[in-house]
Amino acid sequence: MKGHETGKGAMSNRVLRGGSWNNNANNARSANRNNNTPSNRNNNNGFRLASTRAPESGRVRLPGESDPVQPSSDPGVIRVKNRAAGCHEAFPDGGLEVAGGSTLRIPRQVSAANPAVQRVKPLRVRGRWAVGPLAALLLLLLHMPLSAQEGAPIRVGDLIGLLVEGVPANRILSITLQASCVEGGAEQVGLESLRAAGASPELLRAVERFACEARSPAEGPAPAGEALGVGFGDDQFALIPAGSFQMGSTNGGSDERPVHTVNITRAFRMQRTEVTQGQWREIMGSNPSSFSSCGDTCPVERVSWNDIQQFLTALNQRFPGRNYRLPTEAEWEYAARAGTTGDYGGTGVLDEMGWYRDNSGSRTHPVAGKQPNAWGLYDMHGNVFEWVQDWYSSSYYSVSPANDPPGPSSGSGRVLRGGSWFISAVGARSAYRFGTPSVRYSVFGFRLARTP
Repeated sequence: MKGHETGKGAMSNRVLRGGSWNNNANNARSANRNNNTPSNRNNNNGFRLASTRAPESGRVRLPGESDPVQPSSDPGVIRVKNRAAGCHEAFPDGGLEVAGGSTLRIPRQVSAANPAVQRVKPLRVRGRWAVGPLAALLLLLLHMPLSAQEGAPIRVGDLIGLLVEGVPANRILSITLQASCVEGGAEQVGLESLRAAGASPELLRAVERFACEARSPAEGPAPAGEALGVGFGDDQFALIPAGSFQMGSTNGGSDERPVHTVNITRAFRMQRTEVTQGQWREIMGSNPSSFSSCGDTCPVERVSWNDIQQFLTALNQRFPGRNYRLPTEAEWEYAARAGTTGDYGGTGVLDEMGWYRDNSGSRTHPVAGKQPNAWGLYDMHGNVFEWVQDWYSSSYYSVSPANDPPGPSSGSGRVLRGGSWFISAVGARSAYRFGTPSVRYSVFGFRLARTP
Protein backbone atom coordinates (compact mmCIF):
# COMPACT_ATOMS: atom_id res chain seq x y z
CA MET A 1 0.00 0.00 0.00
CA LYS A 2 1.47 3.29 -1.08
CA GLY A 3 1.19 6.54 0.89
CA HIS A 4 -0.41 8.78 -1.75
CA GLU A 5 -4.03 9.65 -2.28
CA THR A 6 -5.70 8.70 -5.53
CA GLY A 7 -6.11 12.24 -6.81
CA LYS A 8 -5.74 15.91 -6.02
CA GLY A 9 -7.01 17.19 -2.71
CA ALA A 10 -8.18 15.16 0.26
CA MET A 11 -9.70 11.84 -0.76
CA SER A 12 -10.90 8.86 1.23
CA ASN A 13 -8.94 6.13 -0.54
CA ARG A 14 -5.23 5.26 -0.85
CA VAL A 15 -3.35 3.77 -3.77
CA LEU A 16 -2.36 0.12 -4.05
CA ARG A 17 0.28 -1.03 -6.57
CA GLY A 18 2.04 -4.19 -7.70
CA GLY A 19 -0.62 -6.88 -7.78
CA SER A 20 -0.85 -9.85 -5.42
CA TRP A 21 -1.07 -13.62 -5.22
CA ASN A 22 -4.81 -13.28 -5.87
CA ASN A 23 -4.57 -11.08 -9.00
CA ASN A 24 -4.21 -11.96 -12.63
CA ALA A 25 -1.26 -10.91 -14.79
CA ASN A 26 -2.91 -7.67 -15.86
CA ASN A 27 -3.10 -6.43 -12.28
CA ALA A 28 0.58 -7.28 -11.67
CA ARG A 29 1.80 -4.89 -14.39
CA SER A 30 4.16 -2.08 -13.39
CA ALA A 31 1.62 0.55 -14.43
CA ASN A 32 -1.52 -0.98 -12.90
CA ARG A 33 -2.99 0.94 -9.95
CA ASN A 34 -5.83 0.26 -7.55
CA ASN A 35 -7.23 1.85 -4.39
CA ASN A 36 -8.91 1.04 -1.13
CA THR A 37 -9.91 2.68 2.13
CA PRO A 38 -6.99 3.34 4.53
CA SER A 39 -8.47 1.15 7.25
CA ASN A 40 -9.13 -1.86 5.04
CA ARG A 41 -7.41 -5.11 5.99
CA ASN A 42 -7.07 -7.90 3.44
CA ASN A 43 -4.84 -10.92 2.99
CA ASN A 44 -3.55 -9.60 -0.32
CA ASN A 45 -2.65 -6.09 0.89
CA GLY A 46 0.80 -5.30 2.28
CA PHE A 47 3.42 -2.59 2.06
CA ARG A 48 7.16 -1.80 1.97
CA LEU A 49 9.16 1.01 3.59
CA ALA A 50 11.02 3.96 2.12
CA SER A 51 13.35 6.43 3.80
CA THR A 52 14.42 9.99 3.10
CA ARG A 53 17.77 10.79 4.73
CA ALA A 54 19.25 14.26 4.98
CA PRO A 55 22.80 14.28 3.53
CA GLU A 56 25.75 15.15 5.77
CA SER A 57 26.88 18.62 4.76
CA GLY A 58 30.45 18.90 3.53
CA ARG A 59 31.46 15.38 4.53
CA VAL A 60 32.53 12.21 2.79
CA ARG A 61 32.00 8.97 4.69
CA LEU A 62 32.83 5.48 3.47
CA PRO A 63 31.78 2.26 5.23
CA GLY A 64 34.16 1.51 8.12
CA GLU A 65 35.55 5.07 8.38
CA SER A 66 35.15 6.65 11.81
CA ASP A 67 36.68 10.00 10.84
CA PRO A 68 35.07 11.34 7.66
CA VAL A 69 37.28 13.33 5.30
CA GLN A 70 36.53 17.02 4.86
CA PRO A 71 36.39 17.83 1.13
CA SER A 72 38.47 20.62 -0.32
CA SER A 73 36.93 23.88 -1.46
CA ASP A 74 39.06 23.70 -4.59
CA PRO A 75 36.51 23.41 -7.45
CA GLY A 76 38.94 21.16 -9.36
CA VAL A 77 38.92 18.49 -6.68
CA ILE A 78 36.74 15.42 -7.21
CA ARG A 79 34.29 14.78 -4.37
CA VAL A 80 32.67 11.45 -3.69
CA LYS A 81 29.13 10.78 -2.55
CA ASN A 82 28.70 7.38 -0.93
CA ARG A 83 25.26 5.76 -1.12
CA ALA A 84 26.17 2.34 0.21
CA ALA A 85 25.56 2.71 3.96
CA GLY A 86 24.00 -0.51 5.14
CA CYS A 87 24.45 -2.39 1.88
CA HIS A 88 25.49 -6.02 2.18
CA GLU A 89 28.57 -5.74 0.01
CA ALA A 90 32.08 -5.26 1.37
CA PHE A 91 33.05 -2.28 -0.76
CA PRO A 92 31.74 1.28 -1.17
CA ASP A 93 29.12 1.72 -3.83
CA GLY A 94 28.26 5.34 -4.47
CA GLY A 95 28.86 7.75 -7.27
CA LEU A 96 31.28 10.32 -8.54
CA GLU A 97 30.15 13.88 -7.79
CA VAL A 98 31.82 16.46 -9.99
CA ALA A 99 31.64 20.25 -10.00
CA GLY A 100 28.04 21.33 -10.41
CA GLY A 101 26.65 18.52 -8.28
CA SER A 102 25.95 15.93 -11.00
CA THR A 103 26.28 12.30 -9.90
CA LEU A 104 27.22 9.19 -11.84
CA ARG A 105 25.80 6.15 -10.08
CA ILE A 106 27.23 2.67 -10.25
CA PRO A 107 24.70 -0.19 -10.27
CA ARG A 108 25.04 -2.71 -7.48
CA GLN A 109 24.64 -6.14 -9.11
CA VAL A 110 27.20 -8.55 -7.66
CA SER A 111 26.79 -11.24 -5.05
CA ALA A 112 28.47 -10.70 -1.70
CA ALA A 113 29.05 -14.46 -1.62
CA ASN A 114 31.72 -14.10 -4.30
CA PRO A 115 35.08 -14.38 -2.51
CA ALA A 116 36.57 -11.68 -4.70
CA VAL A 117 34.06 -9.17 -3.31
CA GLN A 118 34.91 -9.95 0.30
CA ARG A 119 38.60 -9.10 -0.03
CA VAL A 120 38.55 -5.60 -1.50
CA LYS A 121 39.06 -2.29 0.31
CA PRO A 122 38.75 1.36 -0.77
CA LEU A 123 41.58 3.23 -2.47
CA ARG A 124 43.16 6.40 -1.14
CA VAL A 125 44.71 9.08 -3.26
CA ARG A 126 47.97 10.42 -1.80
CA GLY A 127 46.90 8.86 1.52
CA ARG A 128 44.14 11.48 2.03
CA TRP A 129 41.15 11.21 -0.25
CA ALA A 130 38.89 8.16 -0.14
CA VAL A 131 37.47 7.78 -3.64
CA GLY A 132 34.92 5.60 -5.42
CA PRO A 133 35.70 3.41 -8.41
CA LEU A 134 34.79 5.91 -11.12
CA ALA A 135 36.82 8.60 -9.41
CA ALA A 136 39.79 6.26 -9.18
CA LEU A 137 39.40 5.41 -12.85
CA LEU A 138 39.29 9.07 -13.77
CA LEU A 139 42.49 9.67 -11.84
CA LEU A 140 44.00 6.62 -13.50
CA LEU A 141 43.21 7.97 -16.93
CA LEU A 142 44.71 11.32 -15.93
CA HIS A 143 47.85 9.53 -14.68
CA MET A 144 47.51 10.99 -11.20
CA PRO A 145 49.28 9.00 -8.47
CA LEU A 146 47.21 6.48 -6.52
CA SER A 147 48.17 4.49 -3.47
CA ALA A 148 46.02 1.66 -2.14
CA GLN A 149 44.95 1.17 1.42
CA GLU A 150 46.55 -1.80 3.10
CA GLY A 151 44.38 -4.78 2.16
CA ALA A 152 44.28 -8.08 0.33
CA PRO A 153 45.11 -8.33 -3.36
CA ILE A 154 42.87 -9.79 -6.03
CA ARG A 155 43.99 -12.38 -8.57
CA VAL A 156 43.66 -12.23 -12.34
CA GLY A 157 41.87 -15.58 -12.05
CA ASP A 158 39.22 -14.00 -9.79
CA LEU A 159 38.58 -11.27 -12.35
CA ILE A 160 38.27 -13.85 -15.13
CA GLY A 161 35.75 -15.68 -12.96
CA LEU A 162 33.67 -12.53 -12.53
CA LEU A 163 33.73 -11.93 -16.29
CA VAL A 164 32.57 -15.48 -16.96
CA GLU A 165 29.78 -15.14 -14.39
CA GLY A 166 28.48 -12.09 -16.26
CA VAL A 167 29.17 -9.52 -13.55
CA PRO A 168 28.78 -6.02 -15.06
CA ALA A 169 31.98 -4.47 -16.39
CA ASN A 170 31.83 -1.40 -14.14
CA ARG A 171 31.40 -3.59 -11.08
CA ILE A 172 34.50 -5.64 -11.97
CA LEU A 173 36.40 -2.40 -12.50
CA SER A 174 35.16 -1.22 -9.09
CA ILE A 175 36.45 -4.37 -7.42
CA THR A 176 39.80 -4.10 -9.20
CA LEU A 177 40.38 -0.47 -8.28
CA GLN A 178 39.61 -1.13 -4.63
CA ALA A 179 41.98 -4.09 -4.19
CA SER A 180 45.49 -3.43 -2.87
CA CYS A 181 46.94 -4.79 -6.13
CA VAL A 182 46.30 -7.38 -8.84
CA GLU A 183 48.24 -10.65 -8.65
CA GLY A 184 49.40 -11.66 -12.12
CA GLY A 185 48.57 -8.23 -13.56
CA ALA A 186 52.13 -7.66 -14.77
CA GLU A 187 52.25 -10.93 -16.69
CA GLN A 188 51.38 -10.90 -20.37
CA VAL A 189 49.61 -14.24 -20.08
CA GLY A 190 47.32 -12.81 -17.42
CA LEU A 191 46.39 -9.84 -19.59
CA GLU A 192 45.83 -12.08 -22.61
CA SER A 193 43.60 -14.36 -20.55
CA LEU A 194 41.55 -11.38 -19.39
CA ARG A 195 41.30 -10.09 -22.94
CA ALA A 196 40.11 -13.52 -24.13
CA ALA A 197 37.47 -13.52 -21.39
CA GLY A 198 36.08 -10.19 -22.66
CA ALA A 199 37.74 -7.67 -20.33
CA SER A 200 37.20 -4.01 -21.24
CA PRO A 201 40.16 -1.81 -22.21
CA GLU A 202 39.65 0.14 -18.95
CA LEU A 203 39.91 -3.03 -16.88
CA LEU A 204 43.02 -4.18 -18.73
CA ARG A 205 44.65 -0.82 -18.15
CA ALA A 206 43.77 -0.87 -14.44
CA VAL A 207 45.07 -4.44 -14.03
CA GLU A 208 48.37 -3.56 -15.63
CA ARG A 209 48.72 -0.29 -13.70
CA PHE A 210 48.00 -1.83 -10.30
CA ALA A 211 49.79 -5.16 -10.73
CA CYS A 212 51.31 -6.61 -7.56
CA GLU A 213 55.07 -6.73 -7.37
CA ALA A 214 56.30 -10.15 -8.47
CA ARG A 215 57.28 -12.45 -5.63
CA SER A 216 60.59 -14.25 -5.77
CA PRO A 217 60.32 -18.05 -5.95
CA ALA A 218 61.83 -18.37 -2.48
CA GLU A 219 58.98 -16.46 -0.87
CA GLY A 220 56.39 -19.12 -1.59
CA PRO A 221 53.32 -17.98 -3.44
CA ALA A 222 50.38 -18.57 -1.13
CA PRO A 223 48.97 -15.15 -0.08
CA ALA A 224 48.99 -14.48 3.65
CA GLY A 225 45.95 -15.78 5.44
CA GLU A 226 44.96 -18.34 2.83
CA ALA A 227 44.57 -21.93 4.03
CA LEU A 228 45.08 -23.82 0.79
CA GLY A 229 44.70 -27.57 0.85
CA VAL A 230 42.32 -27.45 3.83
CA GLY A 231 38.64 -28.34 3.46
CA PHE A 232 36.56 -28.40 0.29
CA GLY A 233 34.92 -24.95 0.15
CA ASP A 234 34.79 -22.54 -2.76
CA ASP A 235 38.01 -20.88 -1.56
CA GLN A 236 39.85 -24.05 -2.59
CA PHE A 237 38.71 -23.74 -6.21
CA ALA A 238 39.40 -21.35 -9.09
CA LEU A 239 36.72 -20.61 -11.67
CA ILE A 240 38.11 -21.50 -15.10
CA PRO A 241 36.42 -19.60 -17.95
CA ALA A 242 35.12 -21.17 -21.11
CA GLY A 243 37.44 -20.71 -24.07
CA SER A 244 39.55 -22.31 -26.79
CA PHE A 245 43.17 -23.45 -26.92
CA GLN A 246 45.63 -25.50 -28.92
CA MET A 247 45.93 -28.91 -27.27
CA GLY A 248 49.08 -30.95 -27.70
CA SER A 249 52.64 -30.10 -28.67
CA THR A 250 55.19 -30.64 -31.39
CA ASN A 251 57.94 -30.83 -28.73
CA GLY A 252 56.91 -34.19 -27.28
CA GLY A 253 55.95 -37.72 -28.22
CA SER A 254 53.63 -38.86 -30.99
CA ASP A 255 50.72 -39.11 -28.54
CA GLU A 256 50.84 -35.31 -28.18
CA ARG A 257 50.10 -34.86 -31.88
CA PRO A 258 48.44 -33.58 -33.89
CA VAL A 259 48.14 -30.22 -32.18
CA HIS A 260 44.45 -29.42 -32.47
CA THR A 261 41.90 -26.82 -31.42
CA VAL A 262 39.78 -27.66 -28.39
CA ASN A 263 36.81 -25.61 -27.24
CA ILE A 264 35.88 -25.72 -23.56
CA THR A 265 32.29 -24.58 -23.94
CA ARG A 266 31.37 -24.05 -20.29
CA ALA A 267 33.15 -22.70 -17.27
CA PHE A 268 34.19 -25.10 -14.54
CA ARG A 269 35.97 -25.01 -11.20
CA MET A 270 39.40 -26.52 -10.69
CA GLN A 271 40.96 -27.14 -7.31
CA ARG A 272 43.76 -24.65 -6.77
CA THR A 273 46.04 -27.32 -5.29
CA GLU A 274 46.44 -31.04 -5.47
CA VAL A 275 44.34 -32.94 -2.93
CA THR A 276 46.32 -32.98 0.29
CA GLN A 277 46.95 -35.70 2.83
CA GLY A 278 44.79 -33.80 5.31
CA GLN A 279 41.90 -33.60 2.86
CA TRP A 280 42.14 -37.30 2.07
CA ARG A 281 42.22 -38.22 5.77
CA GLU A 282 39.20 -36.00 6.46
CA ILE A 283 37.08 -38.05 4.05
CA MET A 284 38.64 -41.52 4.16
CA GLY A 285 39.98 -41.65 7.72
CA SER A 286 43.44 -42.84 6.68
CA ASN A 287 46.57 -41.67 4.84
CA PRO A 288 48.06 -43.95 2.18
CA SER A 289 50.97 -41.63 1.31
CA SER A 290 54.58 -42.80 1.16
CA PHE A 291 55.65 -39.32 2.29
CA SER A 292 53.23 -39.13 5.22
CA SER A 293 55.87 -37.37 7.33
CA CYS A 294 55.67 -34.44 4.89
CA GLY A 295 52.47 -33.33 6.63
CA ASP A 296 48.79 -32.64 6.04
CA THR A 297 49.44 -29.89 3.46
CA CYS A 298 51.52 -32.16 1.23
CA PRO A 299 49.81 -33.88 -1.69
CA VAL A 300 48.28 -37.26 -1.03
CA GLU A 301 50.00 -39.89 -3.16
CA ARG A 302 50.08 -43.64 -3.67
CA VAL A 303 46.42 -43.51 -4.66
CA SER A 304 45.04 -45.34 -7.69
CA TRP A 305 42.35 -44.12 -10.06
CA ASN A 306 39.95 -46.63 -8.49
CA ASP A 307 40.84 -45.38 -4.99
CA ILE A 308 39.92 -41.89 -6.12
CA GLN A 309 36.48 -43.07 -7.27
CA GLN A 310 35.81 -44.30 -3.73
CA PHE A 311 37.04 -40.96 -2.37
CA LEU A 312 34.72 -39.06 -4.74
CA THR A 313 31.74 -41.17 -3.73
CA ALA A 314 32.39 -40.50 -0.04
CA LEU A 315 33.08 -36.79 -0.66
CA ASN A 316 29.88 -36.27 -2.61
CA GLN A 317 27.90 -38.09 0.06
CA ARG A 318 29.41 -35.74 2.64
CA PHE A 319 28.65 -32.64 0.55
CA PRO A 320 25.63 -33.49 -1.65
CA GLY A 321 24.94 -31.31 -4.66
CA ARG A 322 28.49 -30.07 -5.15
CA ASN A 323 29.36 -32.75 -7.73
CA TYR A 324 33.08 -33.14 -7.12
CA ARG A 325 34.83 -35.07 -9.89
CA LEU A 326 38.10 -35.50 -11.75
CA PRO A 327 38.80 -33.06 -14.60
CA THR A 328 38.83 -34.35 -18.14
CA GLU A 329 42.21 -34.43 -19.85
CA ALA A 330 41.23 -31.46 -22.04
CA GLU A 331 40.08 -29.44 -19.02
CA TRP A 332 43.34 -30.25 -17.24
CA GLU A 333 45.60 -29.04 -20.07
CA TYR A 334 43.44 -25.98 -20.69
CA ALA A 335 43.67 -25.03 -17.01
CA ALA A 336 47.39 -25.79 -16.84
CA ARG A 337 48.15 -23.54 -19.80
CA ALA A 338 45.88 -20.70 -18.60
CA GLY A 339 46.35 -18.91 -21.90
CA THR A 340 49.99 -19.87 -22.50
CA THR A 341 51.30 -21.75 -25.52
CA GLY A 342 54.77 -22.83 -24.38
CA ASP A 343 55.95 -25.91 -22.52
CA TYR A 344 55.11 -24.52 -19.07
CA GLY A 345 52.33 -22.27 -17.81
CA GLY A 346 52.60 -19.34 -15.44
CA THR A 347 55.97 -17.63 -15.68
CA GLY A 348 57.17 -20.25 -18.15
CA VAL A 349 60.13 -21.08 -15.89
CA LEU A 350 59.75 -24.57 -14.46
CA ASP A 351 61.85 -23.94 -11.34
CA GLU A 352 59.44 -21.17 -10.39
CA MET A 353 56.33 -23.24 -11.11
CA GLY A 354 56.91 -26.71 -9.72
CA TRP A 355 58.87 -29.43 -7.95
CA TYR A 356 60.58 -31.89 -10.31
CA ARG A 357 63.69 -34.08 -10.41
CA ASP A 358 66.23 -31.25 -10.42
CA ASN A 359 64.86 -29.31 -7.43
CA SER A 360 62.64 -31.63 -5.36
CA GLY A 361 65.27 -33.39 -3.25
CA SER A 362 63.55 -36.68 -4.20
CA ARG A 363 60.40 -36.00 -2.20
CA THR A 364 57.05 -34.24 -2.29
CA HIS A 365 56.58 -30.73 -0.89
CA PRO A 366 53.66 -28.85 0.69
CA VAL A 367 51.17 -27.63 -1.91
CA ALA A 368 51.30 -24.01 -3.11
CA GLY A 369 55.03 -23.78 -2.47
CA LYS A 370 55.73 -22.44 -5.96
CA GLN A 371 54.19 -19.78 -8.17
CA PRO A 372 50.57 -20.15 -9.37
CA ASN A 373 49.59 -19.79 -12.99
CA ALA A 374 47.43 -16.93 -14.29
CA TRP A 375 44.25 -18.66 -13.11
CA GLY A 376 45.48 -19.17 -9.56
CA LEU A 377 46.36 -22.87 -9.87
CA TYR A 378 49.39 -24.25 -8.02
CA ASP A 379 51.59 -27.29 -8.76
CA MET A 380 50.25 -27.93 -12.24
CA HIS A 381 53.86 -28.83 -13.02
CA GLY A 382 55.51 -31.36 -10.74
CA ASN A 383 55.07 -32.48 -7.12
CA VAL A 384 52.82 -35.44 -8.06
CA PHE A 385 51.29 -36.66 -11.32
CA GLU A 386 47.54 -36.08 -11.43
CA TRP A 387 44.98 -38.65 -12.50
CA VAL A 388 42.27 -37.32 -14.81
CA GLN A 389 38.97 -38.85 -15.88
CA ASP A 390 39.90 -40.04 -19.38
CA TRP A 391 40.95 -43.42 -20.68
CA TYR A 392 44.35 -43.25 -22.38
CA SER A 393 44.85 -43.70 -26.12
CA SER A 394 48.04 -42.73 -27.92
CA SER A 395 46.06 -41.91 -31.09
CA TYR A 396 43.06 -40.13 -29.56
CA TYR A 397 44.13 -36.67 -30.73
CA SER A 398 43.56 -37.76 -34.33
CA VAL A 399 39.86 -38.37 -33.68
CA SER A 400 39.14 -36.05 -30.77
CA PRO A 401 36.05 -33.84 -31.14
CA ALA A 402 36.67 -30.10 -30.99
CA ASN A 403 34.10 -29.37 -28.28
CA ASP A 404 34.65 -30.69 -24.74
CA PRO A 405 36.40 -33.93 -25.70
CA PRO A 406 35.46 -36.69 -23.22
CA GLY A 407 38.32 -39.04 -24.08
CA PRO A 408 38.09 -42.56 -25.52
CA SER A 409 35.10 -44.69 -24.60
CA SER A 410 37.33 -47.48 -23.27
CA GLY A 411 40.95 -48.44 -22.74
CA SER A 412 43.41 -50.32 -20.57
CA GLY A 413 44.73 -47.36 -18.59
CA ARG A 414 43.81 -43.89 -17.36
CA VAL A 415 45.62 -40.64 -18.18
CA LEU A 416 48.09 -38.98 -15.80
CA ARG A 417 49.25 -35.39 -16.25
CA GLY A 418 51.60 -32.76 -14.86
CA GLY A 419 54.87 -34.43 -13.89
CA SER A 420 56.13 -35.18 -10.40
CA TRP A 421 59.00 -34.80 -7.93
CA PHE A 422 60.65 -37.78 -9.65
CA ILE A 423 60.29 -36.81 -13.31
CA SER A 424 62.56 -34.72 -15.53
CA ALA A 425 61.59 -31.34 -16.96
CA VAL A 426 60.33 -33.00 -20.15
CA GLY A 427 57.67 -34.90 -18.21
CA ALA A 428 56.47 -31.77 -16.41
CA ARG A 429 55.39 -29.98 -19.62
CA SER A 430 51.78 -28.84 -20.02
CA ALA A 431 51.26 -31.23 -22.95
CA TYR A 432 52.99 -34.33 -21.52
CA ARG A 433 50.68 -37.31 -21.12
CA PHE A 434 50.84 -40.99 -20.42
CA GLY A 435 48.49 -43.76 -19.35
CA THR A 436 48.66 -46.65 -16.93
CA PRO A 437 46.26 -49.09 -15.27
CA SER A 438 44.81 -48.17 -11.89
CA VAL A 439 47.91 -48.67 -9.74
CA ARG A 440 49.32 -47.00 -6.61
CA TYR A 441 52.66 -45.22 -6.71
CA SER A 442 54.34 -42.48 -4.69
CA VAL A 443 54.25 -40.09 -7.64
CA PHE A 444 50.49 -40.44 -8.37
CA GLY A 445 47.98 -37.98 -6.89
CA PHE A 446 45.09 -35.87 -8.18
CA ARG A 447 43.10 -32.65 -7.91
CA LEU A 448 39.36 -32.07 -7.99
CA ALA A 449 37.09 -30.35 -10.48
CA ARG A 450 33.49 -29.17 -10.25
CA THR A 451 30.97 -27.87 -12.75
CA PRO A 452 29.31 -24.69 -11.42
